[in-house]
Amino acid sequence: MFRKYILVILAVMLTMSTACGCGKKAPEPEPAQEAEEEVIVSGVGEETAEGISVGTDDYAEDPDTLGGLPVIMGDYDINDCVAIEGLEEIDTDGLSDSQPEYEDARLSILFRSNAVKLSDPDAWVELGDLVNVDVCAFIDGKYNDNYSRLFEDVRVGMGTEEKEIEDALLGMYVKQEKEFDKTYDEEDNYLGLGGKTVHYRVVLYSISRPQEPDETQIMRELEKMRKTADAGAEQEQLARIWELVMRRTEIKAYPEIFVRKARAEYEQRELRSEPLEDYLNRTGTTRAEFKEYEDAYAQQHAAEKLAIALLCERFGIDENDPVCRRYAMSEAYDPDDPDMPMRMAVSNAVKEQRRNSDE
Repeated sequence: MFRKYILVILAVMLTMSTACGCGKKAPEPEPAQEAEEEVIVSGVGEETAEGISVGTDDYAEDPDTLGGLPVIMGDYDINDCVAIEGLEEIDTDGLSDSQPEYEDARLSILFRSNAVKLSDPDAWVELGDLVNVDVCAFIDGKYNDNYSRLFEDVRVGMGTEEKEIEDALLGMYVKQEKEFDKTYDEEDNYLGLGGKTVHYRVVLYSISRPQEPDETQIMRELEKMRKTADAGAEQEQLARIWELVMRRTEIKAYPEIFVRKARAEYEQRELRSEPLEDYLNRTGTTRAEFKEYEDAYAQQHAAEKLAIALLCERFGIDENDPVCRRYAMSEAYDPDDPDMPMRMAVSNAVKEQRRNSDE
């Protein structure tokens, strides 16, 4: 028993001695390495180059110019870097006139609905029906298995099958056959059929039909489709306005911060943490080509950010602009394109300016 206690006491003393380092000062733990700050560019606000890492050393080789234009180190005046003239000449009209109609909403519901097989032998194919068919293709009089589809399910009117085949199916009865020719244009090289004439034979095996939606369902769907169409038309219009804005944008110099951010973004997307030399070997890209691509990317994206910054200053726009906030929260927002909401906001401001000047 006494011997057991001695062993315990020795173990405790050894532990204390280790903790104290036998009179030596224990080494201090190394400070944790700070995580590299994520680069997010909104196009407005104060910019700083501190902490932005560019993986290659190409930037250090040519720090004073980009695309033949000077790169400004440190503080800069936005008007010394970019100029945009002639905004009042931009055509801001042209919202899409294409609006969904009642039948579009009805068919949209039918296409999503389950279909029940019809037993009536006198029933014929209507838009929205789900049919089972053989589509047999003959080229130069010979059956071609590569372009034939047997026992294929087709939702008529949905556009999943070629238009001529869907048109042929309309009005067909079960067990009926139809034959027709289709000549493909040279430019219309669908499945390698450019310039060829295909003889099709369509055989109908069954018709399934979804339940007809009621008026309330159709009107709700129509309202939803119109809102979606309006949003899509607006996005398309504002994107077109931005393209015209960039055509009127003159870049005079690039702030260093814009160039560094664009380079870092390009390298992050292309390399994805892969060492540059490994990337070059894997892709067969030369170092000079990589720098050329990186320079082109930096020019384009720095130019866009400068244009956004100038117009934000001119129109007094920030991240709280209603259009900017709406697009930042919409399904159209792409995290890989964080400047999109601000582009939409400034494009909308250009449109409003033009509208006010026309009144």
